[in-house]
Amino acid sequence: MRNLVQSLFLALVVYLVASLLTGSWLAGIAPALIGGGILYFVLARRSFKAFEAIANEAMAQLQTAQGDPSQVERAKETLRGALALGKDQFLITEQVNGQLGQLAYSQGRFDEARGHLEQAWSRDWMSQCTLAALDHRQKKAPEALARLEKAKSGGDGQAIFWAVYAFIAKDSGDVKLALAVLGQGVEKAGGSAALKGWQEALANQRSLDLMAFAPQWFQFFPEHVQRLTREQQILLLQSAGQPVPPQLQRPAPSAPAAPSPNRAARRAAESGKPAPSIPHPRR
Repeated sequence: MRNLVQSLFLALVVYLVASLLTGSWLAGIAPALIGGGILYFVLARRSFKAFEAIANEAMAQLQTAQGDPSQVERAKETLRGALALGKDQFLITEQVNGQLGQLAYSQGRFDEARGHLEQAWSRDWMSQCTLAALDHRQKKAPEALARLEKAKSGGDGQAIFWAVYAFIAKDSGDVKLALAVLGQGVEKAGGSAALKGWQEALANQRSLDLMAFAPQWFQFFPEHVQRLTREQQILLLQSAGQPVPPQLQRPAPSAPAAPSPNRAARRAAESGKPAPSIPHPRR
């Protein structure tokens, strides 16, 4: 906001000076627009570069977090420092809220996440997908679908956007809408092979391959990790650069083989008589 005010003030000054020097009120319009436009461009660029530096710092903190909640909180605090820049430039506050909401959602803090995500930019498809996933989680499918419909212009080139949209439609019972959404997604997202695979699976009433959109899918639906096989979970963790926990490293214990019957038991089974019991050792 302050960037715009300063630019308008400069434009007004330039207009007045140019009009007085030329004696024509029309002559001041072009210099005012040029001067104000240049100043706004310079100030906006400076604000966004400052925001980018803060966002990169927060990202670096997240990359070293390795699941440490305190590091995630540190990254969130770093991002909050960018809120001050929102007083200077439009859309920065909305982008900060979007990122804070996504982090809170990943922590399972859904009330906190909603508070931020509802203030995010409507064209920020990542934030809108996260908010739609939260609506779906809280049994608000109509709200989720309406939200995704409005966000199409921001996420139309992203295959994962169409996958989230189609999944929520299918899970709410509207398979026809899900197929229509997948058709749009294939067209808009460059003929995505993953979307085509989902389209075919859904048309033939087969289960959807969640790994087709891994690891991004599990940012929106982390609970779906439990649907994966052990090998898929290991692959997912490795692709995200996260350590594989010991319980996944060890193969599941196989059931012990049944002992083979001894000769007396086999004879008893063949004759239909009970097998002789094994006496306990005497003390």
